[in-house]
Amino acid sequence: MQFRNDIQGIRALAFFLVFIFHINYTWLQGGFIGVDVFFVISGYLMTSIIIDQKDKNIFSFYDFYWKRLKRIFPAYLFLIIAATLAGSFIYLARDIWTLQKSAGASIVFLSNLLFSRGDSYFGAALNENPFLHTWSLAIEMQFYLLLPLLLIWVKRKYLSAVIVLLIIVLTIYTSISMYIDNSNTSTYFSLVSRIPEFLIGSFYSLAFKNKSISADRAIRSLLP
Repeated sequence: MQFRNDIQGIRALAFFLVFIFHINYTWLQGGFIGVDVFFVISGYLMTSIIIDQKDKNIFSFYDFYWKRLKRIFPAYLFLIIAATLAGSFIYLARDIWTLQKSAGASIVFLSNLLFSRGDSYFGAALNENPFLHTWSLAIEMQFYLLLPLLLIWVKRKYLSAVIVLLIIVLTIYTSISMYIDNSNTSTYFSLVSRIPEFLIGSFYSLAFKNKSISADRAIRSLLP
């Protein structure tokens, strides 16, 4: 894809919100929304890439999955190894198993499922886990497995309608789950509850394909 300064700017803002939130959440209590923004951006970018390759008849499931893994995994593996080694010297013996279990779940991008069975995101048991923040990347990778199947197998003329339907149905399901038990940690870490955020980006990509303009062009068009 063509480099988009506007998307990079939104990414920077989302990162800033999350960063401030984790320094001291009382400074910016809604800063966690930056993660949701990242999910929308990911849905937009991945959908744009897949649809563009599909239109050119060059899409390959293998190439798509391999490129995502090659882009993310080397640095991610280094992080996991470094955190595990450091934790081996810092953690008490009784906590080493928790550290190893978290590292194992993180390396296969399933840490969100592991953490969904634990304390809340802000609870002490998870808040002190060095792999806690891998939950969002795990959800992204799980979504990347599903997105190509949706975009390739569903006919183009039905695709936008299917995406809107999924957004509505999954949002209602998540809302009901939270209403029934607002302390349910599994909803927070659930791929199902986060899919609508990705699909909002997917819908935008489909709805405005070949119609979008960059931010700098938009600004210039307003100038005399």
